[in-house]
Amino acid sequence: MRVNENNPIHWIADKGKTIIRKEDGLDMGEEIWLGLADSIDNYIEKNI
Repeated sequence: MRVNENNPIHWIADKGKTIIRKEDGLDMGEEIWLGLADSIDNYIEKNI
């Protein structure tokens, strides 16, 4: 998973992977935009 160089709240999954929210297992897709109270530590990357 990598951060968008131009926007530190925009994260992109590696090719062939998806981003999963740890709290409830929700599949967030290939890109996420973190909110003010959110952290990348709340997510994991998983193979599709």
